[in-house]
Amino acid sequence: MRKFNFLLLFTSFCLLSFGQLTTLTPKAGATYSKARNFIFEKEYYKPGFLLGVEADFNLSSKLVFKPELVFEQKGTLQKTEGVDLNGHPIGTIKMYYTWNYISIPLALKYMPFAKNQIYFQGGGYAGYLLGETRRMQYSEAGVDHDEKVSKDVSGYGKWDIGLLAGGGIDIPVGKRNAIRFDARYGFAFNLGGSEMPPATDTFGLSAGYAFGVAK
Repeated sequence: MRKFNFLLLFTSFCLLSFGQLTTLTPKAGATYSKARNFIFEKEYYKPGFLLGVEADFNLSSKLVFKPELVFEQKGTLQKTEGVDLNGHPIGTIKMYYTWNYISIPLALKYMPFAKNQIYFQGGGYAGYLLGETRRMQYSEAGVDHDEKVSKDVSGYGKWDIGLLAGGGIDIPVGKRNAIRFDARYGFAFNLGGSEMPPATDTFGLSAGYAFGVAK
């Protein structure tokens, strides 16, 4: 947790040191993620959600520093063919893993066109693990089972660190505000080795309302 507090202080320093604050954007959206070689060689994408706020600091007329504070879900889906105690097939067992993070993405946003509505972005992020939920679904003897368990993560590696890239568009609302649609891909480094949570590939799509705050 001390490392996360340091990251918050560092981000606050960046906010005060860089250019003029121009917008604040509360946002919400969806994530779509899977682990890379977590338990099985093949993992499947699992949906989740995100909720947060981002700020725009103008560095120039085309370049913006964009820090964020986001709660987001990442995870993975595993599928195996199950058998009962007598060795009879019971169909596909689906195991959903969900990891909840509080994350600080830091990106540079470049707006190449005249009206500055379409942008491209790239940067990095650091997330701190808050908790894990496992959900198992299967059918046995004609009965559907759905089991959900929250796990203690005290022994896990807590940090999720990686790179991000993407783009988006601002649709103006009046003179200073805009509706923002943002899409990105996050590539996590496997810093924890064999410890959970594993590295993930995550796609995120969000919508937000950008409030103009510059005078």
